[in-house]
Amino acid sequence: MNSDGRSLREELVTTAVAMLESETQQLLSLRAVARRCGVSHNAPYHYFSDKDELLAAVASVGFRMLAQIIREEGVTVPGLSRAYIRFAQGSPEMVRLMFGPCDFIAQGALEFEEASRDAFSLLLEGTRAAYPVVDEHELIRRAVELWSLLHGFVSLLQGNALSHVPRDAMPTPESMSALFASRLGHSVPSSETSED
Repeated sequence: MNSDGRSLREELVTTAVAMLESETQQLLSLRAVARRCGVSHNAPYHYFSDKDELLAAVASVGFRMLAQIIREEGVTVPGLSRAYIRFAQGSPEMVRLMFGPCDFIAQGALEFEEASRDAFSLLLEGTRAAYPVVDEHELIRRAVELWSLLHGFVSLLQGNALSHVPRDAMPTPESMSALFASRLGHSVPSSETSED
């Protein structure tokens, strides 16, 4: 345990998360994280068999961060939209890690699966609140459609594909929610679109 009560494993993961804010995942290595933590280059191997296992732990933190932001924004369709866009804009490298090629998942499957399922359950909950009269398969399909719409938008933002679009012409989380609702032939209930 360190002076703040964290285990070395937690410190390594926290450090890797912080490093991901300024570096790409390709530059992350067990050795670089160890150096930043001030421990021997072999110390991380007590907790992670390789870089992929560390990346799985980091991606798990990303899903927990996303879930926290969803809870802060509200588990509604507009809240989900705001949360996803806010998270992606604030943590672009984390999003690339979480949703990019996932060679690392097998290394930390349990932790990764639990964290990603928790975030997805919030997506289902928000979708169910807006469209309560659907069976489970339809609910999952609608939630994945919403996620796909949001992820496509943030991918365009991250890739600078929309740099030529005037700022005042850019979609908002609310307009994305309305688009999603209209695709389903609904409107988002008015309580869903009000700002706090």
